[in-house]
Amino acid sequence: MKLAAGFCLLLLIAGEISLRVLENSVSANAAQISSQLQELDASTLDTVVIGNSLSKHAFEGRTDLQLVTPDSSGLYEWYFITKHHEAAFRQFDRVIIAYAWNQLSDQHTVLLDTIGGHLGTARDVSDIGRRKHLSFDARVDYLLSNFSKLWLYKTRIRRKIETLLLHDYEQVTQTLNAAANAQNEGYQAARKRSYTTMADILERLAHAQITVVAMPLKADYPIDADLVERIDTLDNVNFLDLRNFFRDRNLSVDDFYVDHIHVNQAGADLLSDEILAQVKGR
Repeated sequence: MKLAAGFCLLLLIAGEISLRVLENSVSANAAQISSQLQELDASTLDTVVIGNSLSKHAFEGRTDLQLVTPDSSGLYEWYFITKHHEAAFRQFDRVIIAYAWNQLSDQHTVLLDTIGGHLGTARDVSDIGRRKHLSFDARVDYLLSNFSKLWLYKTRIRRKIETLLLHDYEQVTQTLNAAANAQNEGYQAARKRSYTTMADILERLAHAQITVVAMPLKADYPIDADLVERIDTLDNVNFLDLRNFFRDRNLSVDDFYVDHIHVNQAGADLLSDEILAQVKGR
């Protein structure tokens, strides 16, 4: 019994060490976060973009700005990026925050594994708890994600095993997730939104000229008038509504997207040129 327990412990330790060493090979998002944060801290550019894969695609190939665009990230991930790299952000004269849907509201989802595993510290669990209701289980999950790579990637490991064992598991899971996300978006849209954490980000970046960009998607989405009104009260913040960027120019939307939300290279060239022209023309 002791021998079996010792063997299991050795396997766990070996797995933990392996994931720490090979993490950037295992997770493209982890590799991107690590690379972008290192570049952020060492950057000599004057413009930085905070966003997610929407921004990553939109500014593809540009060398005149710094990108901080973790996949699937939103308000809370951006909050902790600016919190822990505040000194790096002070060197930028211009900050672009690119978003869609309700990604700037306090009601947006917080990715505990992303923050715990890549962006935050163990102490940040109390900061998150002041902004979002966290159950005891969620707090433990966050702390374990911050401490252990095996715990951080437990869902990915389980899905890999289930995909190998269960036929069509991945396709069924994607269908269920898409339905759940659509239902959640509808639920969030019906709620009154608040912007306390967004206000904290803007205050932290108050030294810079900030442009908040509503990014274009294939399908339109509503903008909260309260968000725009709050931004309009700030002298150093500008709101740029580009939801209908391609339609306003009588261009076929289908020609500029690789899927329903991400622009292709042709779309990126047009969109990024327009955003930077407006940002630098202020």
